[in-house]
Amino acid sequence: MLDKLTKLQVIIVGVVLSLIIGVGMFFLLVRPRMEKFTQVDKQRQEVVAKAAELPLRQRELEQAERDRLQAQLDYRKYELSKMPEISFADRTQGMIALWREHAEVLGPMLENWPRRFGVEMGSTVSIPAATTNPNNLQDGLMKIHIGSISVQGDFYDIMRSIEGWNRFGRLVQVGPVTLSGVSPNLTGSYDLTVLWFPRGTAGAQVAMAPAAGAQDQQAGMAGGAPMPPPASPMGAQPAPVMTPPAPQMAQPGAPVPPAP
Repeated sequence: MLDKLTKLQVIIVGVVLSLIIGVGMFFLLVRPRMEKFTQVDKQRQEVVAKAAELPLRQRELEQAERDRLQAQLDYRKYELSKMPEISFADRTQGMIALWREHAEVLGPMLENWPRRFGVEMGSTVSIPAATTNPNNLQDGLMKIHIGSISVQGDFYDIMRSIEGWNRFGRLVQVGPVTLSGVSPNLTGSYDLTVLWFPRGTAGAQVAMAPAAGAQDQQAGMAGGAPMPPPASPMGAQPAPVMTPPAPQMAQPGAPVPPAP
């Protein structure tokens, strides 16, 4: 049958076969490599674009590090000037230090501070009692809610005394202020909360003796009289029960330092 094909037909068939083979080679070999080249070139362009941004990102990183250090310095300043140096690493000692802060330090500070600005206290500052369970002490923000206090004076002295809390020896949050009366005999009332963070992190929990009710319940379950407490080793005396000291307030008529 091939003998009957003319020379022109043979040429045409050869050309068609060449085209078919060429198209097949394109789809099988050339096109995948072109797609791979396009993909790699796109990745290269992305890397080049990111490399161009590297100096900018480096400057941003350096600025972020400077901001972090400045924030640490600012917090350290507040920590030294506005917060008591109390740590709960030893929970028992931290609880005792917290008792002293509530009872012996914070009360007189709060009572005396507004008087520095020419106003008189129209209410008594009441400091809430601190916890008597060292295991209740936790890391993080501590709040001592003082409650509502009132000061008496003229308008300008009351405003100065409120602004003066920014320079108080503790970090305080002042609630909304209400004024009553007629100037110069005004009464300003507002809510006060002391905020602070303990130093470091809280230590291990403290083993607590069972309460008296729990001991009686254990004795009842044993079916007899209450069992005496176990003897202390080596003749040691049992630890005394600790109670917080009574709050101390500013003495009436005591000299008041001038406003800072």
